[in-house]
Amino acid sequence: MDLIFDFFWTLLFLAAAMVLPKYIVYQFSPADRRNLQWLAVYHFVFGIVFYFFTRNGGGDAWTYWTAAKEMAPKDFRNFIFTGEGTRFMEAFNYIPANFFGMSFFANTMLYSLLGFVGISCFYSIAKELIPYNKIFFGFIMFPLVFFLPNLHFWSAGVGKDTVLFMCIGIFAYGLLKPQKRMPFVLLSLFLSAAVRPHIALFLLVSFGLAYMFGGKTTLFQRAVFSVFLLGAGLALLPVVTKFIGVEELSTAAVTKKAEIQVGNLKQGSGSAVDVTGYPLPLKVVTFLYRPLFFDAHSIGSLLSSVDNIFLLILSFLALKFRMVETFRNAPFIIKGFLFFGILGTLAFSTSLGNLGVMVRMKNMFTPGILIYFMWCYSYRLYLERVVPAQLQKINRKLQKKSLKNPEIVNT
Repeated sequence: MDLIFDFFWTLLFLAAAMVLPKYIVYQFSPADRRNLQWLAVYHFVFGIVFYFFTRNGGGDAWTYWTAAKEMAPKDFRNFIFTGEGTRFMEAFNYIPANFFGMSFFANTMLYSLLGFVGISCFYSIAKELIPYNKIFFGFIMFPLVFFLPNLHFWSAGVGKDTVLFMCIGIFAYGLLKPQKRMPFVLLSLFLSAAVRPHIALFLLVSFGLAYMFGGKTTLFQRAVFSVFLLGAGLALLPVVTKFIGVEELSTAAVTKKAEIQVGNLKQGSGSAVDVTGYPLPLKVVTFLYRPLFFDAHSIGSLLSSVDNIFLLILSFLALKFRMVETFRNAPFIIKGFLFFGILGTLAFSTSLGNLGVMVRMKNMFTPGILIYFMWCYSYRLYLERVVPAQLQKINRKLQKKSLKNPEIVNT
C-alpha cells in the first residue's frame, strides 16, 4: 500500500513540476518550457538519489522526518509559529508526515518539487535579464549551467537547504516585479527567517545595497526602497545574534564563534579542512572551489569537484573583462546576487571546516553567482559584437543620407 501511495505522490509532484513552467516562464518560448520540463525530470532523479543516501538515519533529513512523525500536536502549533531552525523544520515536516500520511520517500519528492520551484525562478531570471548567450567549450552556456549536479542534489531532498534554495529564487523572482509579486517576497523572507535568519538578513542587505547602486530609478525611489530593505535587515539582527549564539554582534564575538564552529565541524569527519590558519583569500577559494579532484573521497565529492572545476574556469574567464564597468551596467537583481554571494562567502568561508558542509552551504549562493557570470559574458558579447554592428548600421545610414544629400559631407 505504501508503494502505491508513494507512486501517487511522485506522479502528482512531478506533474506539478511539469506544469509549473507554464506559469513562471509563460512569456517565454515553448523551447524554454521544454528545457524546464527536462530539468524537472533531471531534478526528481536527484531527489530519488538523495532519498537512498538519507533513508534510515542518513543525515539531518531523516532526523527532521522522524521528529515530525513523533511530534505532539501542541508542539507543532508552537514550533510552526515560534520555532527557528531545526524546530521549525520539524514542524514544517509535521504537515506531510501526519496530515497527509506521507512516507519519507514521498516527502522527499515534495521537497524535490520545492527545489524545482527555485530552479524555475532562477531560470526565469536568467532568461529575462541576460540577453546574449555564450558558447562555452562547444556548449551553449544557458541552459547548460542549470544542469550542474550539485545544483540539484542539495536542493532535491528533505532539509533546510532545499527550503532556502526555493526562498532565494522566489525572493529574487518577486523583486523583478515587486508591485505584483510582493506576497512572494514576503513569504520567502518569512520562511528563510524561520529556517536560517542570517540568510534572510543577507538577502535584505544584499538587495538593499544593489538597489542603492541601481541607476534606472530616481534617487528618491532608491533611497526609500533601500532604507526599507536595510531597515528590515536591522530588525532581524537580534534574531540572528540569538540564532548563531553570540551575545553581541561584534567582530571578536563572531570570530570566536566561528573558531568554535570550525572545531566542531572538524571532529569525526574525513572531509575536514583546517581553515583556521588560512589567510582570508585562501578561505574564500576553499569555500568556492573545493573539493577538487585531489579532495575527492566519494562519488559525491567527485561530482562536486566537476562542478567546482567548471565554476573555477567560468570565474577566471568572466572576471578578467572590465569588472567595474560590467558590474555598473548589471541589472539590479544581478547586482543583488553578487552582493549576496560575497556576503555568504565571507560569512561561511570563515566558519566552516568541513567540505561536505561547505558544498551544502555554497549551493544557496551558486545560482546567483552563475547568473552573474552569465551576465559578464553577455555584456562582453554586447560590447564586442552588438555595439560594433550597431555602429556599422548607423554608418551605413549616414552614408546613404550623404549620397542623397551631398551637403551633409560638407558640413
